[in-house]
Amino acid sequence: MKKGYKSWTLFLLKLFILPSLSAIQKFQWGGRTPFDAHRLHQVEIITGQKKRQVLQLKPLGYQSQPQYPLADEIYLSFEEAPESYSRKELFVHALFEREKLPGAVGYAAVFRFGHHKLSMKLPPSFFLYDKTSVGGFSLFFLVKPNTLRTKVPLVEKVSYLGGQKYGLGVYAEKELVKAYLWNLFHSSQGISYSFELKGKDPLSIYEFNAILLLYNEATKSLALYLNGKEQDIVYTTQSLAMSGSPLYMKNHEAERSELVLAQGFSGAIDELIFTKNLLSPDFSPQLYAGTIKSPHFPQEKGGEFLSKVYDIGFSASEIRELRYQATRPAGTQLYLYLRTSDAPFDPQLSEEILPFVKVSDKTTYRGRYFQYRVDFYPDAMGRLSPTLEAVEVVANPNPPPERPRGLMAEDVGENFVVLSFWRNQEIDVMHGGRYHIYYGLRPYEPLGVIRYAYVEVSDYGVHTKTINDRDHRSEKSPNRIVFRINNDIIMQNLLYARRRPHLSHDYPLLQRNTPYFFWVTACDNAFQEESLYLDHESPPSEPLLVRLP
Repeated sequence: MKKGYKSWTLFLLKLFILPSLSAIQKFQWGGRTPFDAHRLHQVEIITGQKKRQVLQLKPLGYQSQPQYPLADEIYLSFEEAPESYSRKELFVHALFEREKLPGAVGYAAVFRFGHHKLSMKLPPSFFLYDKTSVGGFSLFFLVKPNTLRTKVPLVEKVSYLGGQKYGLGVYAEKELVKAYLWNLFHSSQGISYSFELKGKDPLSIYEFNAILLLYNEATKSLALYLNGKEQDIVYTTQSLAMSGSPLYMKNHEAERSELVLAQGFSGAIDELIFTKNLLSPDFSPQLYAGTIKSPHFPQEKGGEFLSKVYDIGFSASEIRELRYQATRPAGTQLYLYLRTSDAPFDPQLSEEILPFVKVSDKTTYRGRYFQYRVDFYPDAMGRLSPTLEAVEVVANPNPPPERPRGLMAEDVGENFVVLSFWRNQEIDVMHGGRYHIYYGLRPYEPLGVIRYAYVEVSDYGVHTKTINDRDHRSEKSPNRIVFRINNDIIMQNLLYARRRPHLSHDYPLLQRNTPYFFWVTACDNAFQEESLYLDHESPPSEPLLVRLP
């Protein structure tokens, strides 16, 4: 198996550079600050060599003995006598003994003489039984021959139909292992093809030999392995090259041949596994427990890590980058998911209420609070798992705008005052933002607030216009905002506030010979009157004292 590789994976999300953001905030775990200590289903946090916290998937559990037969799978461990299996008819005739041998996984099937036959009638669920499309598969077994004869069949499934030979077989030919597949592969024109794979390394008569025949439909390859070493590989294409036109594997519609083991063979066979899933070349049967998931087929999640909920600090903030450092051995995978919200939420909140979204480089994530989840997928045998070592989230906090400056009175009358102040230069205030003007008898103790330059209430609803950069720039000084406050504007805002009690103030009308304090705030385009978004209103300007004549 290929060694695991360590990489930094970077997801660059859409970059919306907001001028009002004064800094980029980094949330880091792993290499610089430790993970929170959680212990989850099949996942644990362990301390690595560098004393940092590492998230690692524990190996999947294994059954001591799978129930037989399994769909699309044959598994013979010879731990028990054949009569103990539920499907006795699978064994038509058998002359062998069970024996504990050095190198065997438990008990092995021992054949003292060459005059015997062990055959199995395959269940209809098996993938080599009348299937028009086979797909990938693995044939694995351990064999220890007493002698190396000219040619001895180890595993065969062969029939003769219409004058042609169909099936496959694995043989010991003198010191080498060979595999044959007859007329199982077909072109789109219906032409059938046969393949032969030859061993390079010698078989041993002193210890068990692990033989693996592997057909990988995804890579269009047939491979033969002996004790984890590749012996031969052919590509199942018309040109026998990866780039050639692919062939597809299927059985003859009338093919019903039995699976025959060790006919005429003298020696021992153990741990035969015939599965539609793909085994690794260094597969060990000691941990085998029936169904195996392959990287080329849908994998089952081995575990997950769920982070706590983190606070960026302001609503409508933005996550720009999400990076993680991980070690992923060959055949393993991990995926990151993220969910965000402007409202605080419980880490165990149901996904039906607030779903996770798979992290993508085409998505912008907005919200004050965020949580990430990591799903771990082990390799095909469930022995190896990815390791998450560090996570880095780069977020754009979305703080409120700077306070308005330069507040002054340009004109004062009996029941009105004209105020002006420097316009806020932040883009999200100029585009979609607004200003609020407060007034009262004491500084920063408002009796009313002018939120809107115009309010119209009718049977069709409420129509409003904000005090904004577009409509209220001064003609004399384009960099200043100017606004006239009179009792009519105050009444309109009073009428609006009465419909929303959480905005209510006294709203006294302006009176002659009365000193009033005025101050102004700026709101960016993320501001809303809901409590979650009130943090997008700036601090107040310096108060201005005005006495109406």
